[in-house]
Amino acid sequence: FLKSCSTHQRQYGMMASSSKHLIALFQGEARLGDVAHNLGRMKEQIRRASAAGAELIIFPELFLTGYQLGPQAMMGVAEERNGPSFQELAAAAREANIAVIYGYPEVDRSAGSEDLVYYNSAQLIDRDGKSLANYHKVHLWLDEDKCDTAFTPYDTGFIPGKEFAEVVECCGIKIGLLICYDIEFPEAARALALR
Repeated sequence: FLKSCSTHQRQYGMMASSSKHLIALFQGEARLGDVAHNLGRMKEQIRRASAAGAELIIFPELFLTGYQLGPQAMMGVAEERNGPSFQELAAAAREANIAVIYGYPEVDRSAGSEDLVYYNSAQLIDRDGKSLANYHKVHLWLDEDKCDTAFTPYDTGFIPGKEFAEVVECCGIKIGLLICYDIEFPEAARALALR
């Protein structure tokens, strides 16, 4: 598949499809718990992918914070879906004219300040900086609901999402979000394909 791409495109993780869309996939190590560093790295990659002609760049699961933080650190860096990191990434997407998918730990305060809920989330931002989709991972990996320590689905740990994301159109491409382990379950892909 990548053989059809130029050397420049392969160097930056670009993929070309038969429908003439160029998508950038960033695969790199996040600095654990360092949102400012990871956000800076994401903005740099957004600019590079756009300059290379990509219409969309995709970042790994929980890249904003790194994957295994533990409960206290996770609570300290989790953000609401329209939080400060979203605002910065939306501005970067607008400035670079590129869509962005990124993973982050989301805190949902809608139940009230006493009942904070945490999700392993992915968000799709279009070229205009608008959120088109925000997805909560449905199938958590083993003890992911505990974040490797004392979290449980019923207090302050990741809880599973309740439904699969809607399929939306972005850059002329139909996109449905899943996160990592979700794809191991056939109904996840089937649900998106039927939408």
